[in-house]
Amino acid sequence: MHATPASQRRLALWHHRLRWWQPLGLMLAITVASGGNPATPSFTFVSMDKVIHALVFGLLATSIYRLANPTWPSGLRTILAIVITALFGLADELHQSHTPGRFMDIADWIADVFGGVLAVYIYRGWAGYRRFLELAVFPRKPRLEP
Repeated sequence: MHATPASQRRLALWHHRLRWWQPLGLMLAITVASGGNPATPSFTFVSMDKVIHALVFGLLATSIYRLANPTWPSGLRTILAIVITALFGLADELHQSHTPGRFMDIADWIADVFGGVLAVYIYRGWAGYRRFLELAVFPRKPRLEP
């Protein structure tokens, strides 16, 4: 049985929509984590906390970049990913400021944006990183045609 072009397009669209679980799930995890235990203030700009912020928000920016329309210019996808990541980082810091025992830290937001910018540019420029992120966890088995 051969798939029609219309059914192939619907399947591709459904597959693309399912990929949104990555950035949305990461955003949910960040929001839940930032509303939890009180943080201890850091008196140095570069601390493990800032490195974690950069890594997590870098992953978020990369996942947004990967989902942007591939027909758009790379620069537009880059800007989109960085702006969404920066705005979400700001929203996360505002959320923390309303959580008892937590506070808003501009250095955290700077680490968020820096991580997003760095990760997107690494993704764009380093083929090995792209291949690693594009690995299929559960590869599809080829169908045998009758």
